[in-house]
Formats: sequence, structure tokens, C-alpha cells
Amino acid sequence: KSAQEKPAQEKSAQEKPAQEKPAQEKPAQEKAAPAAQEKKPEPAAAPAAAPAASAATTNGVSKQGETLTPAQKVAIAQKMNEVSLTGTAEKFSVGRTGFFSNWKKRFFKQQGNLITYHEKEGSPALGNIPLTKDTKVHVNVSESLHKEAKNADRDMVLEFNEGAKSGLKLLIRFPSADEKSKWASQLVDIQNLMSQS
Repeated sequence: KSAQEKPAQEKSAQEKPAQEKPAQEKPAQEKAAPAAQEKKPEPAAAPAAAPAASAATTNGVSKQGETLTPAQKVAIAQKMNEVSLTGTAEKFSVGRTGFFSNWKKRFFKQQGNLITYHEKEGSPALGNIPLTKDTKVHVNVSESLHKEAKNADRDMVLEFNEGAKSGLKLLIRFPSADEKSKWASQLVDIQNLMSQS
């Protein structure tokens, strides 16, 4: 009987490696676990912030001729219709007649793409300048552009066409650099929109 049992014992001894196999396979399973962890997708990077309406700026003012995105065009169009600028500034006569030119204080108003100037608030418009694709808003000015542009911080020049006359220049001197920056930013944005519409 004991002789017959021996093969059975040997059999069980032979089976042991088969039972031990899963223990040997564990490292392979453990290997798979880190691999699975590595495959986890990395968290998506935060989306880049959308550019503001005035993306490329010089001293806080958009550059004339800057290419606008569709979103910028919508934002500027809304701003153009909802926000109108008004304020008192000095203007140097355009010189339409070719006679004596001088400084005069005027009330300015921007509505949409039209700028008007008046003797005082509430009085009829003495003149108007439409912001079209041909209008140039000169923010950084000097005497080489206009002989009376002697205050770069507060001076701005609007160059426009009127009928058969082209290249007319209206020099505006604002009461402060901040006031000039506010007007320049709005007018350059509107002009860029008009030139790309």
C-alpha cells in the first residue's frame, strides 16, 4: 500500500510547480499595473485665454492695421454702438481754406464710426470725421507729422479724406495723457474694424 501511495505523492510533488506558477506570474501582473497607470491620460492643460479686443498694443493702444479675429470684431462692434465718447479738447484747424489756422477748444463726440466736434456741448456740429478704412489714427505723433504736434503725451492726429481733398490732418490735444489713451484705444479699434469689414 505504501508502495502504491508513493506515485501519488510523487504526482502531488509534480503538481506543485503548476500551483506555484501563479506565484511566478505575479511579477508580470505587477508589471502590468504600473503600465496601466502610465497610460492614464494626463490632465488637459488649461485653455489659453482668448485675446482681448486690443491684442497688440503700444502704450495700451491697439496698433492700426492689426488683424482682428471674428471675436474681436464682434466685441468692437458692440462697444462701438454701446459706448460713445464725449469730452472737451483743443483742436488745431485743419486748414481747409488755406488761410490762418489756430487752436480752438471744442466739444468732441464719438458715436459709432463718426466723430463730431461742436462749439460746446449741445450745440450743432461744426464738423465731422467718419472713421473709414482710409482714415488714419496717428497716436504717436511728432512735429514731422504735424508742425504743431509738440506734446506727444496728449496729441493725436486724425488723417482723413474729404471730397476731392485727401490727407487732411486734424490735430487734437487732450487735457491729459489718460484722456488721449482712452480716445485713441477706441478710435483705433473702430478704424481697424471698418477697414476689415
